[in-house]
Amino acid sequence: MENPQGQPNTESATIAGRSAGVGWPAVCLAVAVATPAFFPSLALVFSFLGFDNLDEQACLLSPSVAISDEGLDDTVNDIRLRRILEKQGNVRQVGSFRLSGPSEIRLDPFVAAVQAAEVACIERLGTIYFYPRIVLQGMGNAEGSFRNFLRLSVDPGRDDPERVIAHELAHLHLLWALLPGLPVDCPRWFNEGMAEELSMTLTPDSVAERQNTLFPNEELLTFDQLSYGFSREWKWVDRQSLEAIRLLRKRFGDAEIFRLVQGLHFARSFKTVFKLTFGISLERFQADHLADMAARYNPESLPASAVVKRLVWLVGNHPGIRTIDLVKRFEPFLGTDTTNKLLEKASLTQAKICIWKGRYREAVGRLIPLMRSGNTEAISEMARVRAVVAGERMHPDAQLPRPDRQEKIGWLFSLAGCASIMALYLKLRKMLIEGFSIFWRRRTGRALAIRWISLLLVGFGSAWFFRIVVVGFIPYAGLGNLDDFARIILAEGLVVLAWSGISRQFARFDRIGGKTGTPTPETNGQRVYPVNLQSETHLGFQGSGADSLAWVALILSGWLPAILAAESGKWTPTHIPFKELTIVILVNIAASAAFFELFCGAAIRWSKPFQEGSTWWPALAYALFRGGIGADPGGWVFAFILGTILCGNAIREGKFLPALKLDLVFMAPYVIFVEGWFPSQDPVGGAFMGAQPILNHWLIPIAVVAAAAWWRTRGQPMRPTPGRIYMSTGSGSFL
Repeated sequence: MENPQGQPNTESATIAGRSAGVGWPAVCLAVAVATPAFFPSLALVFSFLGFDNLDEQACLLSPSVAISDEGLDDTVNDIRLRRILEKQGNVRQVGSFRLSGPSEIRLDPFVAAVQAAEVACIERLGTIYFYPRIVLQGMGNAEGSFRNFLRLSVDPGRDDPERVIAHELAHLHLLWALLPGLPVDCPRWFNEGMAEELSMTLTPDSVAERQNTLFPNEELLTFDQLSYGFSREWKWVDRQSLEAIRLLRKRFGDAEIFRLVQGLHFARSFKTVFKLTFGISLERFQADHLADMAARYNPESLPASAVVKRLVWLVGNHPGIRTIDLVKRFEPFLGTDTTNKLLEKASLTQAKICIWKGRYREAVGRLIPLMRSGNTEAISEMARVRAVVAGERMHPDAQLPRPDRQEKIGWLFSLAGCASIMALYLKLRKMLIEGFSIFWRRRTGRALAIRWISLLLVGFGSAWFFRIVVVGFIPYAGLGNLDDFARIILAEGLVVLAWSGISRQFARFDRIGGKTGTPTPETNGQRVYPVNLQSETHLGFQGSGADSLAWVALILSGWLPAILAAESGKWTPTHIPFKELTIVILVNIAASAAFFELFCGAAIRWSKPFQEGSTWWPALAYALFRGGIGADPGGWVFAFILGTILCGNAIREGKFLPALKLDLVFMAPYVIFVEGWFPSQDPVGGAFMGAQPILNHWLIPIAVVAAAAWWRTRGQPMRPTPGRIYMSTGSGSFL
């Protein structure tokens, strides 16, 4: 391709060559790192998609460093057992759900549980988008799980399997409720607590269980510790999460909790959305929750008779290690005889549970000490075990052979697969860069659109990625060293660094692709050259008296919605500490600077070689940056109009610092004065709480902005490109 002077654009032609080179050491290192994870990754994908046969084969080919022998046994046997049950067991269609299980199990109670869970999920969380198959099968150490969106497994031998069905359906439905908006954060304690609370409302003895719960103060955890505890399988963290959701529901109701779930769609952190939705900070609610737990469930604050009554109930219904420890701890209240009787009852209850689940050897081990002490009920249970074992047909999963791992051939296939993928990646990468280089050399509206789409995807995609990994995934990974606020600060800091790096990379790409000042291609036989007319009209303002009044009007219009939001929120203080507010201000300044450097910097560079407008694209980016995806529709429209003005001024002046200063002036009331949905920022600041976004608050500011823009441009012809016009070298007419 030749430039307008007729010379080959050799500098532009080197764009692919300079960007596509990847060293062989890097390629070999990537293959070596990816090889052990090749088949385990395929197994996750196949499991997610519900391809059982491919999932099983990928697990068998996985190396032992990635999947242990125990994990392989559990995974493959689960797949094989599920396949047997779906083909040979009971099958029942329950509305849109398909329920299957062993032939010896009555499905009627599970059918009722599925129907009740479906109704509760729809009432609490909205429409169900996908209906998975529900398979009743042995789950080893788990009560239930869903490995993909197509199939949900529940152990029918567990306590309250009907409750487990509702619990897992709530998990699945909550995931689908969050997925459409790609949320940044849904903490583990909220996810588990929602599922547990919804399932417990469907269990007949849930009221009795709640009335007989005991929680010593030293066992109470903060919300961050709860999320960490789920990753470490700590005991009773699900119970405390359940109580947190119950308190939340009691205070604010299902409608507000649903608003919270909807607010997470806008790629905001849970801490931010929680405060904006309920009007109190997450830390304040956590303190209220811990106080509520201490008042109702701490044994030291209850009468001795109430403690004894609750312990008796726990021994008969939840005879686990925690209950036994509580019984031993309160022996001075109970007395030695009562303590021994409760411990015997706990062992007998555990033995009965083992018999019910088919774990007869464990049941015998628990019954023998009780028989030696003369416990008549233990003697009768032992006789029942012997009778059952004599005529017992083995459980289907006991007949499954142990999986035969194919590790050696798996290593070979993994190495070949990773090498092939890397070779394909390098080839596609080169083709992609060559294709992009063509558009980078062109000066058409389509080429400009591709540039902006690429920049928007890379910029906001990287921001979402860092936020969801740092804010959302760290608690699920069991890394509890950072609290919510620290994770938000870390994520926003990474976004600032990423945007700064992307800005420099796109600037380098522009330099490699050709100088931005190159004249545009010929139009109707004539060349057109960009003319930078500093005094020309665009959708922006300058330093004249009329413009000064316009700027005053715009600044006031920025404060008006903040004042109205604080008024609607009844001037409720946010009680944000000064230190935290200072950090919020600094993070917002850094984020604004990174945004204008990336998007306005690109708009300034790209406005020179293109005839078509480059103001609307950065304005769209500004609206996404400040207005989010639409939590506050009026704020989104205002941000788009304001972005058009700010970016237009940046393009005309050839620098973005003045626009950055004006942006900080506009955003000051929302960072310092009031806390609201607009602008879409993390972390939130503000001295007063803003009410729920109301479109009417934005009608006057939007009208003021439009009127100010019209006043500046009245009586003057509109240009095809805001901030820049092109003058023909022939006829002398303006384009």
